[in-house]
Amino acid sequence: PKGERVALCITPGEGEQPVILCTLTAAQNDSANLDIFISQYAEFSVIGKHEVHISGYYSPSVPGGDDDEDEGEEED
Repeated sequence: PKGERVALCITPGEGEQPVILCTLTAAQNDSANLDIFISQYAEFSVIGKHEVHISGYYSPSVPGGDDDEDEGEEED
């Protein structure tokens, strides 16, 4: 039914409580832009009766990448 709300949640680890990332309205082609980085296992879930589709990308850590360059350097 149009107008019903659905919440997208993430559970950041085992034994943790789910956190609501956004709420969407059913039958309205609703969307939400989320800029999150997940560095450990996490599960997505939905609170509500409707489907939610998510998309994103996987960015593997690369040895010797940009993150490794800053390690050990001191700021002036």
